[in-house]
This record gives sequence, structure tokens and C-alpha cells, in this order.
Amino acid sequence: MNDSTIRLSADTSALSDSLSKIAEEMTAMKDAVSSSAAAMGANFDASVKRSQKLTT
Repeated sequence: MNDSTIRLSADTSALSDSLSKIAEEMTAMKDAVSSSAAAMGANFDASVKRSQKLTT
């Protein structure tokens, strides 16, 4: 292998590693957003039930 091929291989490997890390972080963020949305939905449902009790 010549020097440019070795550098390209190293650059490709580094890029692949970076993309894998980004994908992991995006998955973690998606999970966090999903959990937050579920919690907000549960709180909203509880608020609706409380308000219904107050108005009946």
C-alpha cells in the first residue's frame, strides 16, 4: 500500500467510528424524547382527570 491509500483507509475508519458514535447519541436522544413524551402524556391525562372531578 502506498501512503495515500493508508491515509485514506485511516480517514475512512475514523469517519466510520464518528458516524457510529453519532448514531448511538441520536438513538439515546430519541429514547429520551420518547420517555419525556410519555411522561408528559401521563401528566396530561392525570390533569384531565383531576379537572373532570372538579367540574362534576
